[in-house]
Amino acid sequence: MRRLTILALILFSIVILLSAAFASADTSNSWIHAYQRTNKDWANSIIQCKDGGYMIAGTTNVSVSPPRTQIWLLKIDAQGNAEWNKTYGSVGSAIRSHIIQTNEGGYAIAGTVSGKAELIKLDSSGNTQWNRTYQDVPYTTYANCLIQTNDGGYALAGSTGQSGLSSSNIIYLLKIDKSGGTVWRRVYLQAGLGAPASLIQTKDGGYALLGTTENMNFLLVKGMQTESLNGAKPTEAKTKTAALHSSKAPTAAMSWQAYCGTVAEMMLA
Repeated sequence: MRRLTILALILFSIVILLSAAFASADTSNSWIHAYQRTNKDWANSIIQCKDGGYMIAGTTNVSVSPPRTQIWLLKIDAQGNAEWNKTYGSVGSAIRSHIIQTNEGGYAIAGTVSGKAELIKLDSSGNTQWNRTYQDVPYTTYANCLIQTNDGGYALAGSTGQSGLSSSNIIYLLKIDKSGGTVWRRVYLQAGLGAPASLIQTKDGGYALLGTTENMNFLLVKGMQTESLNGAKPTEAKTKTAALHSSKAPTAAMSWQAYCGTVAEMMLA
C-alpha cells in the first residue's frame, strides 16, 4: 500500500512538472494571420526567406469586368506582419504561381497566365529584373514546378496539351539560363499523363520529376543532365500494365521512368 502511495505521488509530481513546462513554453512565435488584397485572392506557395520572414505567392483579381487575374506576391516578417505586396507579369487568367528564393537573395516566380508558362526574376526588394513566357503554341502550357539549378539557371516543369496520342497531356522539363533563355526542352509522353508535382536536381547533375497520372497513379522520371534537345519530338508511347515497373529509355534525355500502374516506354526521336 505504501509503495502504491509513493508511486502515485511520483506520477502526480511528474504531471505537475509537465503542466508547468507547457504553461511556461514560449508561444511568441505562434500566430495566425489572414491577408486580403481583393475579394478574390488565392495562395499557392510559401517559402521562408533568408531574413527569417516569409514570401507567399498566389494570384489576385485585378479586374472584375472583364474578370482578370495576375500573379501576386506578399512579403511578411517573422511575426506574420505584411511588409509589402505586389502584382507581377501578364494580366489575364492567372491560375497558379510558385516562388523560390535565389542564391543571390532575390526571387523567381513561375506561374500560368492565359495559357502560357511565365517566369519572373525579382531582386531582393521585389523589383522585376526580367520576365519571360514559354508556350507550346497553340496549346495551353502550365508551369507547375520551379527550381534554381547548380549553374545559377533554372529548371521549370509543367504540362502542355500537345500529345501524339488520342488524348491527354505531355509533361515537359525546360532548362533555362540566368537570363530566362531556353537552353533545352524535354518532353515525357504517355497516355493518361496528368501533371508534375515536384522537381529536384540530383547529385549527378540530372533531375528527378514526380507527378501523377490522370488514372491516379504516381509517376517518377529520372533525367540525365543534357545540353540540347535539337528539336527532338516524342513518338507515340507503347503502354503496358504492371504493379511497379522501371524501364531504361534508349536516350540520353532519360535514365529511367517508373510508374505504379500503367507504364509507358517512351522514345524521343
